[in-house]
Amino acid sequence: MNKSTNIAVALMIIVSVVLTAQYVVYKDGLSFSHKRLPDQESWRNASKAHNRFLRIGEFKPTFSTRYSQTSLTAEQNETLFLRLQQASRTRKYILFWNDHRNKTGRNVTESLTCGGCVTTKDQTMINHPDTKAVVILYKRFDWESLKSLKRRRDQLFVWYTAESPASLRKRHFLLANETAFQFNLTQTYRRDSGIYHPYGIMTDMFKYQWAIDARENLSTIIEKKSRLAVAVVSNCNGTTGALARMKIIQKMKSLGLELDTFGRCFANRLPLRHHEYEQFLGKYKFFLSFENSVHCKDYITEKFFTNGYRSGTVPVVFGATREDYDAVSPKGSFIFYEDFSSISSLVNYMKFLDKNHEEYLKYFRWVQEGPSSIPGEPEQATRFCRLCRIIHGINIDDMYDPRYNLSRAERPLFTDGIAPRYVPDLRKWYYGTENYDCWKTITQIKDLLGFDD
Repeated sequence: MNKSTNIAVALMIIVSVVLTAQYVVYKDGLSFSHKRLPDQESWRNASKAHNRFLRIGEFKPTFSTRYSQTSLTAEQNETLFLRLQQASRTRKYILFWNDHRNKTGRNVTESLTCGGCVTTKDQTMINHPDTKAVVILYKRFDWESLKSLKRRRDQLFVWYTAESPASLRKRHFLLANETAFQFNLTQTYRRDSGIYHPYGIMTDMFKYQWAIDARENLSTIIEKKSRLAVAVVSNCNGTTGALARMKIIQKMKSLGLELDTFGRCFANRLPLRHHEYEQFLGKYKFFLSFENSVHCKDYITEKFFTNGYRSGTVPVVFGATREDYDAVSPKGSFIFYEDFSSISSLVNYMKFLDKNHEEYLKYFRWVQEGPSSIPGEPEQATRFCRLCRIIHGINIDDMYDPRYNLSRAERPLFTDGIAPRYVPDLRKWYYGTENYDCWKTITQIKDLLGFDD
């Protein structure tokens, strides 16, 4: 090998090292970019975040794209990084047309991962050139006031709900006018929504103190437990699922399960703040995460994410299908009601776990395994972060829709401005594509789940 060849090889190695430094993949499969940020202050703040999360084993710096190399190519990662930098310096408005619960006049997202977006409730802002999204809460849809609005091609109207189809149909939401309005996007808990808005995000669970302690020593979980099981229910009979769960709870108590019950259905409310509520639930080994709907697509609420995982209990789940639970949570981290042939066998199993700490603690292995235990694509942007990306022309999260097909993609992953989007038939999507079990009566559900054991 001559001298010129040696020099060429050396240069190739140097280039390779430089490129590799920009995309280092850690054990949890999360990628971290070493590129400089727009300013030194952002760099210092991000570095502090890096050190804080690295200490507990979760690498989640706020300034990094969280896409693994298996999701995006190096070129796509590079484009995403540059587009987010650009978007973070540009302010867009998201108008909450009729949702008075959301705070406004603030950044709704982390600009370095989502883009620059500010919320407002001022309806006169609809004509502002930088108001790029209008979010309409399902129960405040006013056909008379909305049908006369002059629509813009660079402005997206978003239909937003956190309710299940079983609940809305019970309340006679026909969605006829909503369908005629032709929204641009849906924003719901369903994974196939235009904007995926889950009730909880599993990667967030690693930052809570109980999880930090358990990551070092699982036995710290047992030390916090003084009660066996708890249920909190305030919807007693509004839907088939609500009726079913009340019957299940009553049966479990009759079989001798040490089960504390709270909520309006038991005339025993808990007047606690959020952090107090979670601490209170944390003394229980099991939380009954029973939903008010049965087998409605992806309908998994705070009963699972907050009352269960976030509080440091093992969720005993009833409502969604096993496939839906498995899609958003670590393997072996919850107890699925339908796995048992009878209610008595479930009760006996919970009693067994109560006496066998080693077996009980197996449900917390995910804490020590870290974010790699979370299935699917935990790195995707969700909620208003995804919406903010979309109105900045960043469509990369389309890839995480279960229906996504690269060869037939509706739009490029990156566009100059807002890519055209529309919901052809909202009613058909929300009601017509739902699982049949979601509509079953209480008699049919009783037959399915075996209440008469």
